[in-house]
Amino acid sequence: MKLLFQLNLVVEQGQEIGKNGRVKVRVTNNKENYVIEITGNAVFVKEFDVLLGK
Repeated sequence: MKLLFQLNLVVEQGQEIGKNGRVKVRVTNNKENYVIEITGNAVFVKEFDVLLGK
């Protein structure tokens, strides 16, 4: 699999309300698809949808 790009993010939130959360997000793709990996820890606060589009 030849990668076209790789994006690494660290997302932190919740420190202000005492619900620390930190996750690492890694996005890679090749000519055929995207691979999204999410690891880390978080505290559930609210459910929401994320829509991705071109």
